Amino acid sequence: MDKLTYSELKQDMEKAREELYIATKSFDYADTNELIDICTLQIAVARKKCDYLIKLAKEQGIACDDWIESNIWAVL
Repeated sequence: MDKLTYSELKQDMEKAREELYIATKSFDYADTNELIDICTLQIAVARKKCDYLIKLAKEQGIACDDWIESNIWAVL
């Protein structure tokens, strides 16, 4: 994978954060075991994506500033 710029990385993290937010909100309204299972998996995937993007940023020497640290996990 090519290196991402700070702007690209921030955009990807905003998208991942939105996916995590949607999965978390969907879980709040899940009313069957199947929906709960789906939401749980979606949350796990979104968290992994956030973890990966933070790791990628650190590997590329992009500092994970306060925006990244506070906003990615703020939805939980």
